[in-house]
Amino acid sequence: MELKLFDYIAFLLICIFIYLKYKNSCNKNNLEKMANTEDINTEINKYLPQIYKADIQSIRNLSSISQKLLDKVGLTIPGDIAIEGKFNYLPLGIIMAFNKEVAPKGWAICDGTQGTPDLRGRFIRMHSGTLGAKNASINVSYDKTIAGNSRSDIRSRILKHKFGETAGTDHHALITNEIPKHNHGVAGNHTHTQSRRSGDSCVHNSKCYRRAANNGYQTLNTGASGKHTHANVGANWGHNNQPPYYVLTYIMKVDIYNANSRPAPAIVSIAPNVVAKPKVVAKPKVAAKPNVVAKSRSTGSHVWGVNSANNIYYSNGKGGNWVQIPGRLKQVSVSSNGSHVWGVNNGDNIYYRNGRGGNWVQIPGRLKFVNVSGDGNHVWGVNRGGNIYYRNGKGGNWVQIPGRLKQVSVSSNGSHVWGVNNGDNIYYRNGRGGNWVQIPGGLKQVSVSGDGNHVWGVTSGNDIFYRNGRGGNWVQIPGKLKFVNVSSDGNHIWGISSANDIFYRNGRGGNWTKIPGRLIQVNVG
Repeated sequence: MELKLFDYIAFLLICIFIYLKYKNSCNKNNLEKMANTEDINTEINKYLPQIYKADIQSIRNLSSISQKLLDKVGLTIPGDIAIEGKFNYLPLGIIMAFNKEVAPKGWAICDGTQGTPDLRGRFIRMHSGTLGAKNASINVSYDKTIAGNSRSDIRSRILKHKFGETAGTDHHALITNEIPKHNHGVAGNHTHTQSRRSGDSCVHNSKCYRRAANNGYQTLNTGASGKHTHANVGANWGHNNQPPYYVLTYIMKVDIYNANSRPAPAIVSIAPNVVAKPKVVAKPKVAAKPNVVAKSRSTGSHVWGVNSANNIYYSNGKGGNWVQIPGRLKQVSVSSNGSHVWGVNNGDNIYYRNGRGGNWVQIPGRLKFVNVSGDGNHVWGVNRGGNIYYRNGKGGNWVQIPGRLKQVSVSSNGSHVWGVNNGDNIYYRNGRGGNWVQIPGGLKQVSVSGDGNHVWGVTSGNDIFYRNGRGGNWVQIPGKLKFVNVSSDGNHIWGISSANDIFYRNGRGGNWTKIPGRLIQVNVG
């Protein structure tokens, strides 16, 4: 019997259905019957509806799982789940104790490299964002070499630490103020000598009484005794503060696919606009209208941002409305004219689009943060290992730049590059060909204007600072923000608060105005 293309397609469909049911016995019987007949087309038409009916629920389940994973909502699967091979859904950045000295694939030892904290010899404490009330009855030394904390008064606050803070020691020598108040008693027989004249009387172990001229008595103290001293003892050793312990290795998830960071790994996912259309949500939540402040004359014309669900939004400046853009990103950057938009998603995949009207195109490589210059010709970024990369626009190749940073910002023509590392140290270089020069101060995030003359940043405490280029001094700006971004001309400042509220000001001299909506990151052209 000659088989036609239709017959092969039918067989393929049957095999797929059988696989989804995992060797369903009913399907096996149907296949055996089809194998024993010469009129295979008739048999396929006869049994295909039965197989389809039995397996359609499995297909629906797979579709439901895929959609729920895309929508980032709760996933509930009735019954037991059997998985062959490996299943890895741990988020990047998670830290775990590990009973080996070498980290497995996709993980890194927490030794201060590859973007990990240095936990060697460290005791882990839970982060607390607020400090407890003072307790005047508790007195604790605040010597930095002892408590690891420079606060002037940490009574009842000793267990409250900022995220990422390091403190403490494994041994400590007591200082005078840490020794409890106590007395030194004198035990044993001893004598005191006293002088008296005839006719005077004395009480044993007490005072002497001298007879006065009028036959009365005067009370006199005994003579002063000699000096009394205690010899010094002890060796000034520190006492051990460590509880009973067992030594393990701390490891951190650094890369889902490969623990070794690289500039251009293989592409493993599709561009944002190719996946199933994202769930349409209302534009970012409108915050309460702020108090009236000084009105700025103009706003930046291209503002992009992402919210906590990784939805992407665009606004035509301060007075515009937020418009949702298809796709999902965790961070975005736009050129001054809005024609070059770069971003990275939760998998550190890199994407580019030609302005608001273009489509997302995936760029080879992986970065956790990307920044494009005002002219669109200079793209800088850092990966999870803190390695720094540069490329000449969309058409270039990634070139690794010496150094380690966690965030970077570049001016319009690429000649001014600013960045901060994991220790919040600030660095500057004159374009791709320069060398990194450390700038005094400490910031967790920095942003530079197109001409390089306006530099903004925020500290770990969300304080805001400004300086006039590399040669200026840091000046604190009123307010609290966790992220700040300056436009290419330096006149438009956008920021995000710890509550994800959006704020805008017209340059250094303006006032902060709350903008409707909520985002976790914003970038203005």
